[in-house]
Amino acid sequence: MTARSAATRSANPRRSAARAATEPELDAAAAAADDKTAEPAPGGPVALDLDTLEREGGTQEVFKFRLHARDWILADPTEFDWQDVVVLFTDPYGFFRRTLPADDVAEFFSHRIPAWKLNVLIERYIKHYGLPTPGEANA
Repeated sequence: MTARSAATRSANPRRSAARAATEPELDAAAAAADDKTAEPAPGGPVALDLDTLEREGGTQEVFKFRLHARDWILADPTEFDWQDVVVLFTDPYGFFRRTLPADDVAEFFSHRIPAWKLNVLIERYIKHYGLPTPGEANA
C-alpha cells in the first residue's frame, strides 16, 4: 500500500466499498509502474543496446569547401556527441572550432569571410548531412 492510499483511507473512513476494492488494484499498478522506472539489472534484456549499435550505411562523404585557394574539410556532425550537436548551430565560432580539425582553426579564423558566404557554407553543410535547420530543431 502506498503512503498516499493509506492517508486517503484514514482521512475518508466513509468511502464506498467499490472504491475500497479498486484501491489495492491501483496500489498494484503504481508499484508496477515504479518497477518499470527502476534501473534494470545489468545484463538483463534491453530494447536497444547502444554499446553494440553500428551505424547503418557506413560513413558519409566528407564535406569539403574551398577558401583562399585551400580545401577545408568539416567533420561529420552525426559522429559528435549529441550535446555538441545541440549547441552547434547557435555559436558560429563554436561551430568551426568543433567541425574543423584543431590544427586548422587558427588559420581559418585568420581569413576574412563575408557573412553571406558564411551563411551559405553553414546551410550547405546542414543540407549535406541532412540535419534539421536551427529553426526546425527548435520547433
